[in-house]
Amino acid sequence: MRTCLALPKCHEIPFPDARTSEDTRCPEELVRLFLEEYTQIGDVVLDPFAGYATTLRVAEAMGRIPYGVEANRERAEKARCIINHKYNLIMGDSRDIRTLASANT
Repeated sequence: MRTCLALPKCHEIPFPDARTSEDTRCPEELVRLFLEEYTQIGDVVLDPFAGYATTLRVAEAMGRIPYGVEANRERAEKARCIINHKYNLIMGDSRDIRTLASANT
């Protein structure tokens, strides 16, 4: 049983220089570890706080189907530029998830 993880805090896509001090993204290796452990190829992955789409990008690369919700317009727009399933990222507040799908179609 693992009791400790040592993962590099690095990202394939660099953070915008103007926002470096705000970089709170989860390490991609941590996302890979959990997706590998708890999902299979073809599974749907939901990130209700998508941010800059780290989870969505990693899920795509691993053959999962990513969906995400992001309330911040700037983050959502940047995230859509780096993922393949652009329309699976919904702009809105995940607390209203029941109404978001119909409002964004």
